[in-house]
Amino acid sequence: FFFSRFEIMEEISNLAKKLRDCTMSDENEVRHLNSDINSLLKEKYKWECRIVELGGPNYRSRHGQYIESLGGISMPNSSLKIFGVAISLPEYKELLNYDDKTELSSKIVSEPPKVTICDAYYEEINKKEEDRIKTLEREKEIEFKKKKRFLEKEISVEYLLKLIDDKKKEIEQFN
Repeated sequence: FFFSRFEIMEEISNLAKKLRDCTMSDENEVRHLNSDINSLLKEKYKWECRIVELGGPNYRSRHGQYIESLGGISMPNSSLKIFGVAISLPEYKELLNYDDKTELSSKIVSEPPKVTICDAYYEEINKKEEDRIKTLEREKEIEFKKKKRFLEKEISVEYLLKLIDDKKKEIEQFN
């Protein structure tokens, strides 16, 4: 299937919610869901690279915050991300070197954060971008109004001078 970046993020969010459910007991299903999220993250990364190539904004700079907002952990020196109850899988325990179950359980997010489709990831970007755009718009509007007033004065003065010159020429022709 062909997914847009937004659809991919929505799917990642839905799968991460499933993995945050601590009642999931089937290890194969947990592995499969975590694997699906990782493959979708790779697809999302490809979209973001293409967006930058086309001159769009760089969403990749906030990737770590995005993973954290989903309740995930980035593996050191790897592109692998672990979400929710997948942390308790034996292969990931070894990778993370967790011996303490209390430390492990504190990493598992049982209650999903109150975000929908990664709003937290974009909220800060949107507010800053919106403020920046409003400031630029105000500056441009003030600049435009100044130019408009100047041009109106300039045009009216030029127009009047031209009219005066034309009238002088007409009068001189009749004399």
